[in-house]
Amino acid sequence: MDYIFINNNYFYNIIKYLSFAYLLFLSISLINTKYNNKNTLPNNSLFNLKNPFLIGFLTNVLNPKAILFFVSLFTIFVNQSTSIYIKSIYGIWMVLSTGVWFCIVSVFFTSKYSKKIINKYSIIISKIMGIILLVISIKVIL
Repeated sequence: MDYIFINNNYFYNIIKYLSFAYLLFLSISLINTKYNNKNTLPNNSLFNLKNPFLIGFLTNVLNPKAILFFVSLFTIFVNQSTSIYIKSIYGIWMVLSTGVWFCIVSVFFTSKYSKKIINKYSIIISKIMGIILLVISIKVIL
């Protein structure tokens, strides 16, 4: 089955064009970032959720990069002969380690010092990242 996806240009081109469209959308969104009325983070989200846990959960679940990372990681360590016990340990380990990581990141980015720096430079960072993603999207399509 892997052979079909690796050697088929049709699937490769679909992934390539979807990747291009996604990166292009992100780059345009970041380049068009503007300040909102309050002197806080830029307001460029497509929807406004109030629950930080839900925002983080949806961001990670819908992030194709995270999904591809975990799938590629598990294909290295898990095969048909791996016991369900070991697979369960791997799954629990990944949930716990990523949970701890995101908690650390959350605490860091919600500190007063980090908020001050993010508020000061967020528009510049957004525009630079938008340009970088635009260049990457062009390289993907070429």
